[in-house]
Amino acid sequence: MLEAWREVDDALLVYDAEQRRHERLKTVVTLKQLALGFTQQRYKAGALGYLDVLNVERERERERDNYWMRRTNSNRARHGNDSGEPDQSVQVARPPMESLDGNAYARR
Repeated sequence: MLEAWREVDDALLVYDAEQRRHERLKTVVTLKQLALGFTQQRYKAGALGYLDVLNVERERERERDNYWMRRTNSNRARHGNDSGEPDQSVQVARPPMESLDGNAYARR
């Protein structure tokens, strides 16, 4: 009985750590989106070049890809799919140009 309790406790600790990691990644993506907005404003005001905008946009996309990759891998691990085959219960592809809360990114 004690061994079962330890296994449950360990699983809950792993789940909690994964949730905290998920929230941190989500925050990074949100901050990158804000940075992109500020960079676009500065570009429109003539304070930055277009290359600066592209660099910030690339960073944002890299973090979004990282977020969705880790989220997908986490879901696969939770559902126990080790076969390498796509798990039908897990949405693998991230939605294009959508924020994490479902609002469309404004592209200008």
